[in-house]
Amino acid sequence: GVWYRMGLLGLVPLLYVWGVSAWRGLQLFLQKSAPLEARVLALAAALSLIGLVPSSAASVAFYLSDSTFAFALLIGWAVGLSRANRKPAP
Repeated sequence: GVWYRMGLLGLVPLLYVWGVSAWRGLQLFLQKSAPLEARVLALAAALSLIGLVPSSAASVAFYLSDSTFAFALLIGWAVGLSRANRKPAP
């Protein structure tokens, strides 16, 4: 999958971004002060990112562009929701 083209040096940052984005989505879901709609969307993005890991890691290079597009879309979704619902600093 993804690691065939990028190698180990490309895989490590990719997994880091993936993990941070899923974590931000889960954090927003657990934030009681956030609107319910944002919490549900953040959970959906986080779970989709987590579910995309095995298929992207094992898929053949032909399907690489499909998982890359989904990856980028879900990263933007999770991080965008997280930033939009950030609590202002005191």
